[in-house]
Amino acid sequence: MRICMVARRFTGPGALLAVLVTGQAAVAQTPPAVDASVASIRSKPRIVVHMYVEPSLNRMADWRARTDALKAEASARNVPISDEVTNGFLSGGGTLLVRIRPRILVGGELGVVRDLDGFAVTEPIGGIFPGSAEFGVQTTTVGRNAQFVLAFYPREQSRAHFQVGAGMGQSHVVFSSRRSDADGQGTGPIVSALFGTEWKMLYLTAGARFNRMSINYTRLDDVGVRSANDFGVQEFLRDPNADLSGVFVRVGVTFDWFRD
Repeated sequence: MRICMVARRFTGPGALLAVLVTGQAAVAQTPPAVDASVASIRSKPRIVVHMYVEPSLNRMADWRARTDALKAEASARNVPISDEVTNGFLSGGGTLLVRIRPRILVGGELGVVRDLDGFAVTEPIGGIFPGSAEFGVQTTTVGRNAQFVLAFYPREQSRAHFQVGAGMGQSHVVFSSRRSDADGQGTGPIVSALFGTEWKMLYLTAGARFNRMSINYTRLDDVGVRSANDFGVQEFLRDPNADLSGVFVRVGVTFDWFRD
């Protein structure tokens, strides 16, 4: 009998009112839903750094054409080519970007290029002990560039982006052969454009740049008395311009800091 009285006490109208009041209080304490786009904006990093290596195409195409012409000339003179170094290319760099708008970042980029092209020939040597020796005909170009860059992300929730840049580049060119060599430097403008994306820490882009400059030679040695099989500076340096323009693919890593 006592148990029934307790049950009635808690199943009356007062109990129903208490349940309604408790439910309203719980609803009032529930935090409002946050818009997904606002959350994505707040999670954007303020600073982004890309470090990359860069396989490229069409680098120094005109210089390689002249090296190919020298190889053809060596073959025409019956000078055996014992070794070839074709498109020994290394490139890399880094980009620092600072977010100024939810989808716009600005910053700077530093890059370096090392292009090696040449071949080796086996030439006879006269004198008391006649024989033969191997001599290299080689061109090495080292280019450095600095650019101001702007990156634009078309969609806030995507890491795909476009990037454009402009700045200055500098190149150091060294040509060497058996009896001739040359050493020069030059500067020229550089402009670039690329499309890239990021996935976790992976950075992948494809683009193109224009970077052509005139080389001023500080050393130009060409021995006047040469045999018919010698290769000299005058045959090679028909055009003093160095052209580091071309298309490229970048693969690297990305780091970001100071998320909002």
